[in-house]
Amino acid sequence: MKAEGRNIDSAGDSLEFLLTMHFISEEPEFTELFDGRLDFTEASIASLDVIISNDGREAPPHLEDKVELFGYYFGETVCRRLRWHWTWDRSGQLFIEAPSVCARVDPFAQVALRYQNGGASSLEVFFRALGDLSRSTTLVPAS
Repeated sequence: MKAEGRNIDSAGDSLEFLLTMHFISEEPEFTELFDGRLDFTEASIASLDVIISNDGREAPPHLEDKVELFGYYFGETVCRRLRWHWTWDRSGQLFIEAPSVCARVDPFAQVALRYQNGGASSLEVFFRALGDLSRSTTLVPAS
């Protein structure tokens, strides 16, 4: 990881540790999530949607913790599969971005929207849209 306002070159190892250890010792319900369902593949984003759907639209227990945990997971999966990267802005907010297409996303806000709006804010659909954006847009350098 690098200082504020810079890219994080390789967050995977530390995020993977966070994802596997965060709350697991205190919350047994999290242990099942890492039993092959969440493996940083594109298909696992659909599993994440199901996990969030099963929590219901009412505020589930530990909502802020789940938004943080699943936000890291969603962001890291986008980074691994679509070649985006983690970055901080000047205020210290963590984002994922694809500089080649001038796109920046707050994965924590996306997960919060998924809890708030249900299937209307599907992470799987959003992930596919990010993939389409990453594959189809090329910036032409200014001459």
